[in-house]
Amino acid sequence: MTGLDLLYAALALLFVVGLIGGLAILLRSSATLQDRLRHWGSGTNGRSKRRLELVETLALDARRRLVLVRCDDRDHLLLLGGHTDQVVAADTAPKETAHDRDRRAGR
Repeated sequence: MTGLDLLYAALALLFVVGLIGGLAILLRSSATLQDRLRHWGSGTNGRSKRRLELVETLALDARRRLVLVRCDDRDHLLLLGGHTDQVVAADTAPKETAHDRDRRAGR
């Protein structure tokens, strides 16, 4: 294999990596475009408050984790992994913090 063959192989590799990167950027931008189109005409301009929020997650071991999810201002504690997923605590009102009070007051 000559030096020219190695140069062609390196250029081909860079070309393929560039194509993969370009495809990733294109897919990411199309997902953003789809999200914007979904909210177009709803009058919210894509700024609607989401109902579901991942508050916190804690890994218990290699397979299981506790996940705290907030839906409609209610917290739900889920145990994920293992053989089945379980709801540990459901429909509990979240504890209000000083940050929540400031955010609600508009500060």
